[in-house]
Amino acid sequence: MNVDRINTNINCEELVIPAAGPIAAILYHRIRYWCREHAKRGNKKKYYDDGHWWQWDSYTAMTEVYPYFSKMQIRRALKKLKDIGIIKVKKTKNFKSSQKYAAIEIGDWMVSETFNDLPKGVRNKISDVLRRREILPVVDCQGVENNIRGVENDTLGVKNDTPIYLIDKLIRNLEKGTAQNSDDASNIDLIKAYMEQLKISDSQIRILLNHFADHIKNMRTKTDDTLKIVNQIYRTDSSGCSYPFWIRLLYGEEQGFINSDIRDVIAPRVSLEVETNPYIMVILTQRLENYQWEELDINPEEYVAKWNKINNKVEFILEKAEQC
Repeated sequence: MNVDRINTNINCEELVIPAAGPIAAILYHRIRYWCREHAKRGNKKKYYDDGHWWQWDSYTAMTEVYPYFSKMQIRRALKKLKDIGIIKVKKTKNFKSSQKYAAIEIGDWMVSETFNDLPKGVRNKISDVLRRREILPVVDCQGVENNIRGVENDTLGVKNDTPIYLIDKLIRNLEKGTAQNSDDASNIDLIKAYMEQLKISDSQIRILLNHFADHIKNMRTKTDDTLKIVNQIYRTDSSGCSYPFWIRLLYGEEQGFINSDIRDVIAPRVSLEVETNPYIMVILTQRLENYQWEELDINPEEYVAKWNKINNKVEFILEKAEQC
């Protein structure tokens, strides 16, 4: 997902309102804000658990912050957020009157099973917001806020703010004994988190493909001209289509309506997405067997090897950490 655009407050709340209502959207913004603040400050011992950053809060505290909402309204709004899968809730051990909440990032939520289970009308309203705001909901590769930006590029040849670069950087820091964070354990947790962002599950792929198919079906209600639809989606992007180009490629090739001209148009964009996350190429080579990648001027072996290299490093470092 276009992280800079989606992370603005107005976009964040606009996307939650159709699914849970305005009160829930405001509370989600509060929870997400504090979870991100805890992540920036790095107090993992107190606020990090089970792969998430958490914020303690009580109904009383929330009514003090939002006196125009009753406790019942807040309770219902939080339940809606939990039901649609955009927050996680746990009981706290230290404070019986409060709970702790973890916010799921919008990009992760939109490729989740719980999002796909929302009524179609709700998903359509969210899609309308995305189109109006011109936000591209590709799989989020930024995710966890990192604190090691600005370092020099390395031999992987990718930008220094991408998860695959950060993973390699963290591993090299561990090997050199120059951890960026307070201890090796925190670096291990970050490595796991970044790897989770890179790996795209079968269910996420299926959801993205289904959403893309629904988008094309919706376009077919307006025109029967297949060539016009293909040109809008792959050439001009004037349809408001908001899906990663590797998904468009995968769907188009599986459905058989992409020709060599279209491949020339989308090749640079697919290349950029694969450069950012080479795991995408692992998916594409598995789904598109015997594909003529030279038509896109992409060398799949290069990206698969890049993924295998970093994945093998991570497996080794995690196995070593478990033995300690």
